Amino acid sequence: MSKTTPKYTTLRGQIFWFHYKLPSAIYTKSNLSSPLVRLSLNTRDSVKAGSIAQILVIKLCEFYNSTPTNNINKLSIKKVIIDTMISLGEATTQSFNRTNRCTNTILISSAFERYKREMVGASVWRIKTESDYHAAIANLIELMTDIEITSIDANFCREYKDKLIHYPLHRPKTRHIKNAEVNEIINSKTIYPKISTTTVNNQIRKGTLFSIG
Repeated sequence: MSKTTPKYTTLRGQIFWFHYKLPSAIYTKSNLSSPLVRLSLNTRDSVKAGSIAQILVIKLCEFYNSTPTNNINKLSIKKVIIDTMISLGEATTQSFNRTNRCTNTILISSAFERYKREMVGASVWRIKTESDYHAAIANLIELMTDIEITSIDANFCREYKDKLIHYPLHRPKTRHIKNAEVNEIINSKTIYPKISTTTVNNQIRKGTLFSIG
């Protein structure tokens, strides 16, 4: 018998995660890099996961309605979630502090490998999907270096997008640029065809999806 997936949750392997999209009116006026909020609920129980997710959404809505938009950011949202989880007895301050200490040392490449294992282990990704994500992460690291995932914010995403819109189309197949360093190509006066806006947006989505939450 397959698990049901309650509202505001998603399954990663056998574990339920909180998965909530911020209202567009909030997200577009904030400095957030993504409208998605994700958090492991550390449970395989769909009923429990659904109940926690509903309470988190209520608390987040209360927060949005009582907080100026310029004060809504990743840290303030995280505080609401932590306070709620602690009040429900689902976590402690110490456990979140331990998680934060671990998270602060995780590079993009390491975080992606962990995310990939979850997706492949849960049979969520097919071979082509895995290949597409590998390519997106490789481009991200090549353009922005392999930094800690906590450094991925709105400014990082804007800089990444600014570089991506100048990324050369069919770079490995173009003789005069295929062996050149990509940032040198982008900053040079060389004329070359560039990837499409659709490809840019897809690369950003795949390149930063696993690190948000």
